[in-house]
Amino acid sequence: MLSQKKVKRQRLGRSASIATQQALSEQEKSVPVFAEAITKIISMIRCPGNAYFSSFEFASDLLALCDGVCPLLESEARVLELQSPLYVFGDVHGNLDDLRFFCDHVWPLGMNLTAGRFLFLGDYVDRGKAGLEVIAYLFAQKLFVPHKLYLLRGNHEARCVNGWEEHYKDGSLLRQCKQRFGHDPGIQLWEAVNKAFDRMPLAATIDRKIFCIHGGIPRGPSPGQPDTRLADIRAIPPVIDVRPPAAENPDPVNLLAFICLWADPADQEQEVTLDSHGFGSSTRGGGTVIFGHKAVDDFLSAHGFSHIFRAHEATASGIAVSKGAKVITVFSTSKDHGCGSDAVCGCVLVDQGIRPGGEVYPMIKAINRSAHYYAATND
Repeated sequence: MLSQKKVKRQRLGRSASIATQQALSEQEKSVPVFAEAITKIISMIRCPGNAYFSSFEFASDLLALCDGVCPLLESEARVLELQSPLYVFGDVHGNLDDLRFFCDHVWPLGMNLTAGRFLFLGDYVDRGKAGLEVIAYLFAQKLFVPHKLYLLRGNHEARCVNGWEEHYKDGSLLRQCKQRFGHDPGIQLWEAVNKAFDRMPLAATIDRKIFCIHGGIPRGPSPGQPDTRLADIRAIPPVIDVRPPAAENPDPVNLLAFICLWADPADQEQEVTLDSHGFGSSTRGGGTVIFGHKAVDDFLSAHGFSHIFRAHEATASGIAVSKGAKVITVFSTSKDHGCGSDAVCGCVLVDQGIRPGGEVYPMIKAINRSAHYYAATND
């Protein structure tokens, strides 16, 4: 069995700033149970291939982080209300190279010293080989700067997906845990990580103008009925193991959470197949839905939003725009999705712009890791 023993703190890497070093020292005083693991993982993430990440010391540290982050995630609203400036990231999927790119170029002095906040839209594990490193780093940062970093749940933050070894094989989180630490300790660690996933919020708003979610919007109300979708998401229990819905008489709460994690915007050909409310069945199957122009317009109008930010679908450019530029898909990994060697990762910066006359509007800026950067770093 894995234990959460205390270990000797290691020195920070040279790339960490003195201010970050001091802030981490302060964290040790305020949260001594998790401080050593936080310090170690935030610094070690810049050391690719370090033997620490295959050690039981790392497994013990990650268990401690899971214990620490669970009550923090559980205490947060299911629909977070956030303010700009804020950086939004999509799927990472165990890609440590692209995550390091964001570390070096978006928060080079540390999240604690960077203006604004950070919102990740889910899918931290599976496919890529460094899912454990990615989630350990994000959990460490969440404990270090809980009011600057926010982690939404994606469809891969569910046991039925990240435990599907037959499909994802060596890309499966469960298999990675067992291969790295052995069968029983690996399952113990996998379960601890999933307990944290069970507590992640499902959606967020930015400046009450942008709605953020991993997959997409659920079906709307019947004609003449009030639109309670936001209230319904807020009412989802703070701890839920999201599963594929039953074919008959599905649990409505689980179904709502499932759709939030799995829904997709309809493509142009699918638009003509949608019902009168702008929804249809997804080719993904399992009760998932697709949503079109009318569904987007109705949702935005009902809740006073201007845009929907979501992740979930691979895009070679890192950012994709659809539904009259009202739906923006963010994808923050360039690997393991068949998008080709020219694929790049991306994120979005949201800030407030002011038009002549004083009108405030969302200012949205796409940030990509260019193909030239990949070529230069691979020389």
